[in-house]
Amino acid sequence: MKTPMRPLMFLLMLCSLMLCQCTTISPEAKANIKKVVVATNVGHKVTRQKVGFTAFGNSAISSIETPELRSEVQKMLKAEISSRFPTTVFASEQPPPNPKSMFGKYPDYKTWAKNLAAKYQADAVLLITGIYGYPYAAPSYMTAEGMGIWHIGDNAVVENYTYISLMDAVTGNRLAFSTRMYGGQTIKVPALDNFNDYTSAEKTRLIQACVEEFRLDLKAYLDGSGL
Repeated sequence: MKTPMRPLMFLLMLCSLMLCQCTTISPEAKANIKKVVVATNVGHKVTRQKVGFTAFGNSAISSIETPELRSEVQKMLKAEISSRFPTTVFASEQPPPNPKSMFGKYPDYKTWAKNLAAKYQADAVLLITGIYGYPYAAPSYMTAEGMGIWHIGDNAVVENYTYISLMDAVTGNRLAFSTRMYGGQTIKVPALDNFNDYTSAEKTRLIQACVEEFRLDLKAYLDGSGL
């Protein structure tokens, strides 16, 4: 999980160089997991924002909400997760969103995960939710929940902000925890207000960059947790 709080980001990144911030699942607990249900509210939308040279040039522009994005995310999730558990199912239900403010009320994910596990008769729930964040190059009010792109001139800064947790079906407790305090990439793409104005190649390039950032976050969690 990448922290959305800029004042703490630098210190957390320094700490992550010394400590990977991960708790590995015990072999016994992993052996007891025969079926996992995956639920995510990330991957359906990419927020896009344009960062100007002055505050007057900052603006939200059209987001990416296309069948290609959803298809690429689903393929990535299946490729990264399915081989790690005997049986994996992907829920149609989306987890409730996290609050935009760090002082907001967070959902009762324990109860939500237990109910979902009961419905799918699973042993654990892999919960993937978006959190609000922004890169250093953007002002603090230009946040994205989960997948985001910040256009700065002809540079597109691609970031993914997610919280990922494997939760026990009976107790709702986390079975493993891992954080990823780094990431993001910058690609050369013009800042067009309307996503449909891009060429097919540019659209694909932007979508693939977003999915790759999501994949790296997910892989870091799964590998760091011993899954």
